[in-house]
Amino acid sequence: MTRELVKVGIDIDDVKAKFMETLQGWHNRRYGTSLARENIRDYDFWKIWGCDKDEGLRRMREFFQSADFEAIEPIEGSQEGCRELARDFDLVSITYRPVSSGKQTLPWINNYFHGLFSAVYFANLFPPYGTIRKKVEICREAGVRVMVDDSADVAEECYRAGIGVVLLNTPWNESRGLPSGICRADDWKGVVPAVRRLVSL
Repeated sequence: MTRELVKVGIDIDDVKAKFMETLQGWHNRRYGTSLARENIRDYDFWKIWGCDKDEGLRRMREFFQSADFEAIEPIEGSQEGCRELARDFDLVSITYRPVSSGKQTLPWINNYFHGLFSAVYFANLFPPYGTIRKKVEICREAGVRVMVDDSADVAEECYRAGIGVVLLNTPWNESRGLPSGICRADDWKGVVPAVRRLVSL
C-alpha cells in the first residue's frame, strides 16, 4: 500500500519566481519610475506607483501580458529546494496570479520545476479575472499541511487555521509582527529545513 505524502503548498511569486524585481523593472521602463525591490513595502502597488487602484490593476493586467512576465527567472535555490522537498512531500503551487495567466504560468513551472508539483491553484487576486479566493481556503480544501509564502497576511491566516507556515523574508513583510509559531527564512537554504521541522511537529 502506497504511503500518502504530506502536502506542502508553495507560492510562486517571490518564493519561486523573481516577480517583484521583474515587475518593477518593467514598470520603470514603461512608466518612467525608478523603483527597486527594496523600495516595496506594500502589496497595494498603486500606492507605490502614485496612481489610483483601478489604474494600478490595469497596469498589473498589462504586465501579465508582457514579455517580461513570461521571462521571469526563478529565485536562487528554489529549484534545488523544491527538488529536495519533492522527494518526501507532495508539492502544490498556490498563487495569487489570475487564472488567465495559466498559459504563461503552467509552461513556466513545467520548464523550471518539471515534475515537482502535482497541482497548481490560482487564487485570482487581480480583478476582473474571476472570484478572488483566500489561500487559506485553498490550503484547507487541498489538505495542505505546510504553506511557504512571502505574504504576512497569508502567513497569519494559515497559521491561525492550524497550517504550518514558512514565511520567506522580504522588504514588504520584514517589519510585520507575527505569531511566534510562524517560521521565517531568509532564503531557500532556510526554507527546506523549516518545512521539515513543521511537518515533524
